[in-house]
Order: sequence, then structure tokens, then C-alpha cells
Amino acid sequence: MFTVSERAQQALAEFFGANPGVAKCIRVYFAVGPKGPAPSLVADRAVPGDVQEEIGGVVWCMASHLAAAVGEVAVDLDAKGLAVRTGRPLAGQACQGSCGSCQTPCED
Repeated sequence: MFTVSERAQQALAEFFGANPGVAKCIRVYFAVGPKGPAPSLVADRAVPGDVQEEIGGVVWCMASHLAAAVGEVAVDLDAKGLAVRTGRPLAGQACQGSCGSCQTPCED
């Protein structure tokens, strides 16, 4: 489900080392932007209904309905920071209003 490059794992190890109070769990979610929903990351905790996988001592999680829609998730480190790519785009599911996290379907 999740693939995290060695460079991304190193960057996260440095982040968590500098921020020991932050739980070692990263959520993949979709933020609404000018070009539609875009995969994003946030330090969070897994909840029931999430798919989750531990990689390099960090738990990666995502709402199961989003995981089913986008398939594989790859995280790498580029010049701008952590970059997230999904196996399939999240087409036609842009959130409305301020729901932003897309953890549950937005209401019209």
C-alpha cells in the first residue's frame, strides 16, 4: 500500500528526533487546491477504518475508502520536501466547503 523512499524515511527520522512529542504516525489525506484534490501528509493517529502500515518505525495511515480509490501511495523527498504520489488520481471527489481532510465523504 505504502512505499517510502530511504531519503524520505531519513527526513522523517530527523523530524521526529527534533519533535519527540509528536506521535510517529503519518496520515495521507487529500487537500483541496486550485487544481482539485491533492495528496498531502500530516502527523496524526490511525483510527478504526484506516488502512495502516509500519515502515521504518513510522505508522502510515489513510482512510480505507481513499486507499481503495487511489491504490498505491509512494512518498519520496524532493527539493520542496516530502512528495506524495498515488497509483490513481482521486478524480471527481473534490471536497466541498471546508472539510479538507476528506476522511469522510463531504456533503453537498
